[in-house]
Amino acid sequence: MNVNRELNVSADEFFNQIQRSVLEDIKASTRKNIEAEQVVDGYSYHKNLGTKMGGSSKVKVTIKELHAPTSYKADFTSGNGVNSIAYIIQEIGPQKINVHYEEGFSGSSRKMDLNNKIVQLFYTMGSKRKINTLLKNMETYIIQNRPM
Repeated sequence: MNVNRELNVSADEFFNQIQRSVLEDIKASTRKNIEAEQVVDGYSYHKNLGTKMGGSSKVKVTIKELHAPTSYKADFTSGNGVNSIAYIIQEIGPQKINVHYEEGFSGSSRKMDLNNKIVQLFYTMGSKRKINTLLKNMETYIIQNRPM
């Protein structure tokens, strides 16, 4: 799944928000306070994610790329396979960026891959709507919390 969206914030502001979110997730998942400089390509940690059936699943999060202020890529590995996400940030003007969001899944078996493709046929529009809402909410939060 791919989503492109223009936002009225700078690349630095958007990237810094992603970085803060990653650091908060690491702290919530591991109870460790780490500095941004410690989160380098290849950094990984474990976290519990809620499932659609109300349970929880342990995943390994691996930061594939965290390059200020242009990209963030991560893999979420579970027993079912690997879910990959990426934010590619391109500055297109003063306080204006294009964010390209990508998400993909590689199943741990051919059966899981096929199942995912079938599910994606039904949920792609809803997923794109959620990502667009997330990006819009990030933009609003950044603008509302800019230093005066």
